[in-house]
Amino acid sequence: PFFRVSCRCSGVIARSHTSQRLSRIIGMAIKEDLGWKVDLREPVLEVNAYLSDDHCIVGIPLLKHPLASRTYMKHNGLHSTIAWAMSSLFHQALYDFIYAISEYLNISLIIRTHFTPGSQF
Repeated sequence: PFFRVSCRCSGVIARSHTSQRLSRIIGMAIKEDLGWKVDLREPVLEVNAYLSDDHCIVGIPLLKHPLASRTYMKHNGLHSTIAWAMSSLFHQALYDFIYAISEYLNISLIIRTHFTPGSQF
């Protein structure tokens, strides 16, 4: 397949090499090892590399288009009232679960008092 390498750098490596030069080096290695052809304008596959002083992350996109560009996403985030309701329901469900397990296992009430509804974990 045709591919392109996009590289981003930070730290000391960014001061000693350009992203374009590192992209070229990585691309040459892929081309030699796998026999793929380079196409910078319309690649079938884009290889993304992130290099820093501590680590190197190499990845490929799993989807053709970014998930953020989906048309059915109407809201960017979770409303605070919905988050509060979900949190409250979670605490109650967790309490009910712990209570049921403690009843089943005959565990003392001391454990159950640590997980009362509304308490902070």
